[in-house]
Amino acid sequence: VIKVNSEEDQWIKDSKIISISDIGIITKYSNNELYVFANSINSTEAISGAKVNLISHNNQTVSTLTTDNAGMVKVNDIKKVLGNFKLKMITVVNGSDFNYLHLDQTRID
Repeated sequence: VIKVNSEEDQWIKDSKIISISDIGIITKYSNNELYVFANSINSTEAISGAKVNLISHNNQTVSTLTTDNAGMVKVNDIKKVLGNFKLKMITVVNGSDFNYLHLDQTRID
């Protein structure tokens, strides 16, 4: 966690969680499809065989999938997979490396 505080104005402050990882995560989330791409930040190569976890709004792992040779996971019927849960976060694990994408904090419209 990185915290920044003003020395003059105590009420001015902010904090962010920083993840140090070689896994880059890109997602595309539409009405009923989800795509997750995992690439090495260092080499830009696709990461095949990585575990992709879909985490719900109440911190439940809804599904665990594995990336293909293109470093991609595709879920065609995401509404069926999620059921009554709302997708909140995606994690990717490759060996001892880990990274996450918090969907509420990274959305681009």
